[in-house]
Amino acid sequence: MKVSFLLFLWFQTFIPYKPNNEFEVKIDLNFKQKDVELNTSNKVTLDYTETVAQRNRKLNGTPLPYLALKIKFLSLSEKEERVKIVNNLGKVIYSKKTDIKTVIKLDVGYIDDVKDEVTPNRFDVILVDSNKTEIDMISILIAKDGTFYVNDEKRGKF
Repeated sequence: MKVSFLLFLWFQTFIPYKPNNEFEVKIDLNFKQKDVELNTSNKVTLDYTETVAQRNRKLNGTPLPYLALKIKFLSLSEKEERVKIVNNLGKVIYSKKTDIKTVIKLDVGYIDDVKDEVTPNRFDVILVDSNKTEIDMISILIAKDGTFYVNDEKRGKF
């Protein structure tokens, strides 16, 4: 009895991946200067594993690699009406109606922060119908070693 209930729960929460030929994810990598505010209201943390050069690079305003993704749907079924993006913290960061003309810009953040998991490193792009039933999804992950995955398929490394 317990096994059948657990299987029921697993099938209820599983959302299939959207086929790769129905969407594209493009990398938009820029260099931005990181604003570091050092005042009394912010706590200063020390990372004993980083080198002096890494710390100085963060503090002196050297432009750092900043990742944004452009997500475009090449085809949508008649049921796929809305798209929402949820990060690995469970926060919905995007929720709108969708069509094949729309390009969604997803600001991921500074590469070092994403790899160190200071900022979210996983994003689920979920397509839902008019009843808010989840139809399918695109899973985006940047692993600790910098490997970039889309739907568990390796797409590169930062």
